[in-house]
Amino acid sequence: MFGRSAGLLLAIAVCATGFTAGFTAAHADDGTAKTRTAENGAVLPMPRIDSLACDEMHDILMKFSASDYRKAGEVPEDHPDRSIFEYENRLATAHYTDCQSGQAQFETTGETFSRGFK
Repeated sequence: MFGRSAGLLLAIAVCATGFTAGFTAAHADDGTAKTRTAENGAVLPMPRIDSLACDEMHDILMKFSASDYRKAGEVPEDHPDRSIFEYENRLATAHYTDCQSGQAQFETTGETFSRGFK
């Protein structure tokens, strides 16, 4: 009886470990995965996005671009590098929203509309 119980517990542990590993790969910006290796061998940094400053986001985006992991196109849904592609998209969105579009907008409209009208 003990042999069956031990075997069952081992099977549950193996399944749980596989599930956890898949979850970590799919949600790489949750702080659990520091890097991922793409199919082409490129090792890409994947820290938590909300912990990054603008210059860090920019540097990571440049590393992704230089790695050529996606061959200048969208990675298909069933591709092993899809989670890397999704992380890159979330990082690019955060960089644009937090670091670029905010800098291009005026804090107040007062200066913008205070001159040139008669």
